[in-house]
Amino acid sequence: MNEKKTRIKATHIIAYDGEKHRYLKDGEVVFQGDEILFVGKKFAGEMDSTIDATGKVVAPGFINTHIHMGGSVLDRSFIEVGGTPELGFDTLIEFLMPLAQAMDADMGTICIEYSLAEVLRSGATTCVEIGYDPDDLLRLVPQYGNRIYFAPMYWSSSWDSPDGKRVEYQWLQDGGLERMSQVVEMIREHDGACNGLLKGLLSPAQIDTSTPELLMKTQEWAHELGVPVTIHACQSEYEVENVMERTGMTPIAWIKDIGFLQEN
Repeated sequence: MNEKKTRIKATHIIAYDGEKHRYLKDGEVVFQGDEILFVGKKFAGEMDSTIDATGKVVAPGFINTHIHMGGSVLDRSFIEVGGTPELGFDTLIEFLMPLAQAMDADMGTICIEYSLAEVLRSGATTCVEIGYDPDDLLRLVPQYGNRIYFAPMYWSSSWDSPDGKRVEYQWLQDGGLERMSQVVEMIREHDGACNGLLKGLLSPAQIDTSTPELLMKTQEWAHELGVPVTIHACQSEYEVENVMERTGMTPIAWIKDIGFLQEN
C-alpha cells in the first residue's frame, strides 16, 4: 500500500461502529487510500499528513434523495416568485417547463457538472438524480466521484396551462410504455457503471401523468431489475384535484389502492 496515511483531527465526528452511528467529540479519523484505519480519541501511529478540522464536523456523506441536476441550477431565485392563484401559486407548468424546453444539450451538461461539484461541496456524496438519459453522468461521475442513482423519467401524459387558470392533459397513445422500455434498457446497460458509482432507478414522472398500467408495469420491471422506484407525489394542488376527480381518492390513497405503493 503506497498511499499516504492521513489523520483528520476534528472537534465533532459522526462515526459508525458496525451497528449504529455514534457521536465523538474531539477525536481523530485516520485513513489510507480508500480505507478508514481508525476512528477514536487518539491514534498512536506515524502519519504522513494531518488535516486540522477544529470546529468542524467529520461525518459520512449525506444522501440527497431527490435532485434534478440537469436543470435545478437555473431554477433558483425566480421559481419562488410564484405562479397564478388559480394554479395554487405553482410554478412548474408556467415557469419550469418552458425553461426546460428552452435549454439545449450543452446547457444541460453544464448544469449537471456544476451540480455534481456543488452537492459534494455541501456534503452529499450520494444523490438520486431524476432526469433524462445518463450520457453526461457516464462521462462525469468518474471525474467527480459521486455515487448517483440515475432515474430517467417517463410519463403517460404531458400537461400545460393555456391560460394560467386550468391544467390540460395530453395523453400519449401508448401510455408511455415505449419510453419506459427505453429506460429499462438504459438501466440494464449502465446499472453498476463507473466502478459501481452509477446505479439505476425507475421513475414514472408524476402520479397525475401516469396511467395505472404504467405504474404497475414500473413495479414489475423494478422487481425484475432489482432497483428502487421514485415518483413525484402531491407536488401541486391541481395534481390532487385532478386525481380526486378521476379516482375519488387522493393521489397517495390511489397509488396504494392499485398496488403501486410497495416496500421499494
